[in-house]
Amino acid sequence: MEKPENPYFKHLENGKISILWSVFEGDWEDLTPAQIAEVLGCDPKQVSSYIWKIKKETGYEVPHISKRGRKRDE
Repeated sequence: MEKPENPYFKHLENGKISILWSVFEGDWEDLTPAQIAEVLGCDPKQVSSYIWKIKKETGYEVPHISKRGRKRDE
């Protein structure tokens, strides 16, 4: 699937960049969810949850490395 337009808000009410937006928009194909979380300064479970949320809501699978070390992409 071709990457659709990012449907999520970029900025939160406090002016910070949304983690959900960042997970959708970023180039993560060489990182695990834990590494993505480290870059974004959040919990790895939150990143994994957002990856599933994006897939469920948009059909787009965020390219990343799974826990087992395999690349996850379209």
